[in-house]
Amino acid sequence: MKKLYLIPAVALLFSALLGGCSSGQADELAATKTELEKLKGEVTNLNSQVKESKDKATSLEEENKKLSEQLSLYREQTNKQGAANTVSDAISDPVEQEYASNFIDIVDLKAKWYTDSLYGNKVAGYTYGLKNKGTKDVEYLTVTLYFLDKDGNTISEESLTPINPAGIFDNKPLKAHYSWKMDSGTYYQAKDVSKDWKEGSVKAEITELRFKSAD
Repeated sequence: MKKLYLIPAVALLFSALLGGCSSGQADELAATKTELEKLKGEVTNLNSQVKESKDKATSLEEENKKLSEQLSLYREQTNKQGAANTVSDAISDPVEQEYASNFIDIVDLKAKWYTDSLYGNKVAGYTYGLKNKGTKDVEYLTVTLYFLDKDGNTISEESLTPINPAGIFDNKPLKAHYSWKMDSGTYYQAKDVSKDWKEGSVKAEITELRFKSAD
């Protein structure tokens, strides 16, 4: 009679063990599913970030394109403006170029047709002054003028070196905080300006500059 009761007890114990194994597998599967859902969420988030980065890159490219177009337009308009004072890339020394750009002003620039007192014909003439706003003495300085037609195209140029120790105009350096100007009632003549010139339309550029050497 005891054997009849032992068999069901063993069966119940074995069934309980099997049930425990099934429960452990279920927990493992549930944990794996949770991890997969987590990874899926991370992948979705990464994809979203990649798309956002691509959109930003596209936006930046469009913005750069617009800025480049605006810069080109600005340069084109600037080239067509009269009486613009600039500094030439021909000044090789970066310190001198920077000084010319920031501390030398071309002032009172004017250009017009004059009547030649000797022959009575029309000649293009110009006047201007210089101002040294910096702390260095300049012993050599060349200014180049560009004469423009009605469309803003350069049709002629004229260079003059008013600050030159070996020149005929002014042998003195342009000292720090000093100004230079032409004699009253005089003008410089631009010889090769044609009748296509739009009177008064001219740009001035500092094309050479050299500091006074220490004594």
